[in-house]
Amino acid sequence: MKPLLIPIWACIFIIFGSCSLSVDPKTYKSNNYKVVNLPDGWSSTDPDLSDFAYQHGSGAFLVFNSVCKKYSMPELAALKNSLLYGVSDLKVTKEKKVKVFNREALEVNSVGKIDGVGVHIFSKIFNRNHCTHDVVLISPQTRTLGSLKKEIGDLEKIMVFE
Repeated sequence: MKPLLIPIWACIFIIFGSCSLSVDPKTYKSNNYKVVNLPDGWSSTDPDLSDFAYQHGSGAFLVFNSVCKKYSMPELAALKNSLLYGVSDLKVTKEKKVKVFNREALEVNSVGKIDGVGVHIFSKIFNRNHCTHDVVLISPQTRTLGSLKKEIGDLEKIMVFE
């Protein structure tokens, strides 16, 4: 299993760092939140271009990204397309609007391939205080997302805004 994680890890921050990549010099990253109370099994790892990144003993990754710009609140559907860009054989299996921190959010379940490896992808995208946040859980398709998704499903328990 470990050899498959290396290609996944190499691609995660290229694909899912999309929220934090920008050519606009007027954008910046959010510095007013932190990740707390992650369940057992998660350990911090190098976030590279993301705000925070964690790896689970099962081979899953959890990535937090943000990009901020004064007076900007992009459409969530457009952000979803940007977030999933580069995933081959992509199939969105479920998409719904939910509330996160009393704001509209887009929750997306999908499957696809990253560097030829089958993956499950669960993401939540929302805007808050002129910042767009995406939280992405990615796991090899050889595992189910069920319990991991349940653990991080309620972002208000693991993300704290200051």
